[in-house]
Amino acid sequence: MRFVSILASVGFAALPYLTRASPLLETRQEAAPSQFYLQTQVYPGIDDCGTNKDGLYVFSYHTGAGLGIAAAEADQLSSWFYLNDTNLLFTYEDNEIGPWPTEILYGPYQAFNQISISIADGPATPGFFVNGTGLQQNTTAAWLACDWWFTDPQIFAYNGYYSTPLPSSCSFVNLIPRAVA
Repeated sequence: MRFVSILASVGFAALPYLTRASPLLETRQEAAPSQFYLQTQVYPGIDDCGTNKDGLYVFSYHTGAGLGIAAAEADQLSSWFYLNDTNLLFTYEDNEIGPWPTEILYGPYQAFNQISISIADGPATPGFFVNGTGLQQNTTAAWLACDWWFTDPQIFAYNGYYSTPLPSSCSFVNLIPRAVA
């Protein structure tokens, strides 16, 4: 009986976060611009003791040869995203080696997972689409922006099924596609 009680309280506590980005709540898909920046939009009403994470642009933060993770900064660099079917790809001006796939890295029993934007890592994670609240992914409940290991806030995929409190430096964000001019 105690397990059922805990399960019910966890489910109700996570409900606002699960429904906010859930493709089940809003099944309508919208056409994404052919090339777009991803700009963060912080969910209102959630305290964050870290840096301001609203209005930042997602990019590949260099972590090694051909490797990067999703991070966000205020200045838009010469890089952008596009969807190839349901794969999210990243590129930049004068890119001669091809697009960089976006991959949600698996971590068992984690509340949130890193996002790789790397030419030397695994294949792109399928299931990305755009709806009225921005970029979505079929297996992700929401997006987080956290002051984490690097100098810029890091973007994570929130799994949505853990009731563990988030680190106080994290904010739930929408990732809004902004057309490249």
